[in-house]
Amino acid sequence: MNILTSLGRKHLNGHKGLTADRPTVHYDPDFVYIPATDNKGVDLKDALTAGSKVKCQTVLGVRADFNIPVFSSVSGEIVEIKKIYNKSLLRAANYFVIKNDKKYTEETSKPTSENLTKEELVEFLRSNGFTGLGGAAFPTYIKYKTDAKIDHILINDVECEPYLTTDYTSTGEYIDDVVLAATRLASAMGVKDVVIAIKKNKLKAIEHIKKALEGNSLIRLVLVKDVYPAGYERTLIKMVFKKEYNVLPSEVGVIVNNFQTMASIGKALKGEGRLSRRYFTFSGEALNSPANVYAPYGTMINEIIEAIGGVNTSKYSIVAGGPMMGRPLRQIDIPLAEADSGVTVLRLSQLEVGKDVPCLRCGECVDHCPMYLQPVLMYQALNRNDYERANKLGILSCVECGLCSAVCPSHIELTNKFASAKPIVKIKTMKK
Repeated sequence: MNILTSLGRKHLNGHKGLTADRPTVHYDPDFVYIPATDNKGVDLKDALTAGSKVKCQTVLGVRADFNIPVFSSVSGEIVEIKKIYNKSLLRAANYFVIKNDKKYTEETSKPTSENLTKEELVEFLRSNGFTGLGGAAFPTYIKYKTDAKIDHILINDVECEPYLTTDYTSTGEYIDDVVLAATRLASAMGVKDVVIAIKKNKLKAIEHIKKALEGNSLIRLVLVKDVYPAGYERTLIKMVFKKEYNVLPSEVGVIVNNFQTMASIGKALKGEGRLSRRYFTFSGEALNSPANVYAPYGTMINEIIEAIGGVNTSKYSIVAGGPMMGRPLRQIDIPLAEADSGVTVLRLSQLEVGKDVPCLRCGECVDHCPMYLQPVLMYQALNRNDYERANKLGILSCVECGLCSAVCPSHIELTNKFASAKPIVKIKTMKK
């Protein structure tokens, strides 16, 4: 057991060098595809129809689940509403098909007050539809609507998922917007301590942050170890503040925001509009020319892969996100969502999956689980179809970070097994 380290921390080969310091590729698609439904598949309220002219930041409709607007990422015209496979819903759903005029004309907006009240801040975040851009896409306004006393705002610039370098690449460009957003949000919430957390080995990004924070007494920089999953908010809060919570970070007085989320908020506060285009990492040894790509959300994944040189092998796997928490795609003619950080393309020979190799019961998965679960026991319970036992062991609390699979000497795909079993566990253990 790792007696001298806490659970859920392991150094992984980040493969960041494939894209970290390479020139950014700019890509302008002819069409973008924006979901016309919320994350539950319910059609947007007050949705625009085919034939409507739009600009960047034109409201296309309002999500019924969280009452937040959905925006166009380009200027042009909605040419149709079309069924396209939605990787979040795992089925086809309605999408706006928008022809991009490539002018990126934006809706006019005005700077906000420098002294927002908490209520004004919450409404600003809701009406601008901000969601987490680190992958979770959780509505930002809900975090700030809390009644809990908030002592710290934590800006997550760790980006610990292997291969992905979107935050690293954009740090120099966005740091001033992040500082502005952090200052305004802290003022509205009465917060006196803001932390930007980043891995200590990201030297160029650290240099940009230090320069931007010169003379700033509100915001401080915290360097964390190069371990996985340091970017997971539960692990990061423990590393930075030495605190643990049950359900939400607000229980210990912390709000966590992704770096690019804060950048988008900062731009909107200045009256420049939220981010319509963002950085997406396209990386992996199966790509001819891995790169960070600057493109509007809603761009098709297959278009970008082709634009940067395609793949170099006939046998590969494409993962939405990074290899640890990302999910393999069944098809690649799928639009990039606003919250996507990137796409990883791996040769099949890199995927070390055990065949007929038994569990050694070594306890590595238990020792590294950031949620303090016992993956080996959950695995055994699922193998005997004991869903009640798996539920009692906390399988529904698994965050699917992939660390148990990564450390398993038998190369058992524990994370995939848990992810696929969760819906069955919910149904089998549902109270009658």
